[in-house]
Amino acid sequence: MKKHATSIESATTRAGVLKHMKHITRVDGPTTHGYQVRFYGLGHPGDAISRYFGDPRYGSPAKALRAAVKCRNAVLKDLRSGGLK
Repeated sequence: MKKHATSIESATTRAGVLKHMKHITRVDGPTTHGYQVRFYGLGHPGDAISRYFGDPRYGSPAKALRAAVKCRNAVLKDLRSGGLK
């Protein structure tokens, strides 16, 4: 029974993490480390928003992620209010 509770807790935690990271991708290449915020399909073919938040520029992965989340939230707010066209 305890294993089942752990599975439910894990699923809940994963769902929260997935929601928190929606539209945000971690990029770790040989020389690139940071987070990218991406929105596609904004009404017209080829419309997209893409912003990159590099760890070195923001000082740490945590600060880069905070900046990416802030950007993502601002874009979502603009999309909901009809501000981006």
